[in-house]
Amino acid sequence: LTLGGRLDEHKQFGTTGTYRFTAAYLLDKTGTRFRGVIGTGYKAPSVFQLYHPSPYIGNSNLLPEKSRGWEVGIEQELKRDFLSASLAYYDNYFEDLIVGIQNVDQAFSQGIEAAIDLKTANFLTRLDYTYCNSQDKSTEDVLIRRPNHKLVLSTNYEFSSKLHMNLTARHTGKREDLDFSQFPSPRVTLREYTVVNLAASFNFSNNLELTGRVDNLFHESYQEVYSYGSVPMSAYAGIKLSN
Repeated sequence: LTLGGRLDEHKQFGTTGTYRFTAAYLLDKTGTRFRGVIGTGYKAPSVFQLYHPSPYIGNSNLLPEKSRGWEVGIEQELKRDFLSASLAYYDNYFEDLIVGIQNVDQAFSQGIEAAIDLKTANFLTRLDYTYCNSQDKSTEDVLIRRPNHKLVLSTNYEFSSKLHMNLTARHTGKREDLDFSQFPSPRVTLREYTVVNLAASFNFSNNLELTGRVDNLFHESYQEVYSYGSVPMSAYAGIKLSN
């Protein structure tokens, strides 16, 4: 069992308290773990959101965002130290949700998260899936930039004590956004996309390590925010020296 609390004092918005309570119970004989979380959240608008001189970027009337939510889940070892799976359901409620430079009076997001882990002595892979249903309760519109479906595959492989590689593939489903270049801003649909990243490291010695990675390996063209382009395929290399 864990219990935490936080007190925020903001010069403009006053003092607000939040809390978080978590619980977990393990059935050791079956390798089953039950867990739950309940808590609240608070986020004040940034100085940029409040006071940027452009009327399309700054809004001095923005209110702080408040939220409360809960989650329950189960984790199960299917084969001890080799294969495991987890499933969770979450439900979040927002008041004055900050979207761009506007407040959404009331909104919610709810869904499931599922994962499978497979590991051996030199291999580790994890598959995560998230389903999210969200809505602005005033308009019944879907919240912007929140896909219904998201899938992430991450794999780490240790070829030897010197060479390590990581491959990550992230698939993001369709989601809605706003075209802020027009007023009133119309809704647009951003297409689904998949981005693959590859990274590797090689230890020449205890003091010298070479690193490299390629982001967006297949040069996928996509948008996370409407009208903002994606980063094309990019390669990076580096050297790490240690005493």
